[in-house]
Amino acid sequence: MDCNDVHKNLLREYARELCVHQLSVHQARQTRMDTKIQRYFNSSQGRNAFARLVCLATFDGTDQTRSDIARELHITRAAATKMVDECLAENWILENDKRAVRAAPVLMAAMDDYVDRHLEVMLTDLTEKYQNVINFRKIMHTQLTLSEGRKAVKKQTGGSQE
Repeated sequence: MDCNDVHKNLLREYARELCVHQLSVHQARQTRMDTKIQRYFNSSQGRNAFARLVCLATFDGTDQTRSDIARELHITRAAATKMVDECLAENWILENDKRAVRAAPVLMAAMDDYVDRHLEVMLTDLTEKYQNVINFRKIMHTQLTLSEGRKAVKKQTGGSQE
């Protein structure tokens, strides 16, 4: 088995575990519909991504305008405005005096809960398979760099390497 075959096999193993992981995340989202906030943000990919975006705004201290949200989520400004208005009405997000938004404490608490659940899902082989691919690529990069260096030395010295 050559290096390309090893790399393909590692990628295939990682791809399989990624499928398992993403299916587990999907199932967790579908079964975690106990509260209104969970039902809202788990009801579509766009709403789920919106929750991540406003939580990032809170983590980073960079409130998001409706135009920012539309651009980041690849949706219309009208769709972004609708989500913002719905979430403001529920007090899930906060709006500053410039009409930019970030997650409210209740949404950040929901994110903390999601992180706990996600860690449970991550107990699969996904992290191991990912690390295998990364380690293999590092080894191959190092070996190729060393090999190219040896070839360059041979070429400079007329074929003899000491």
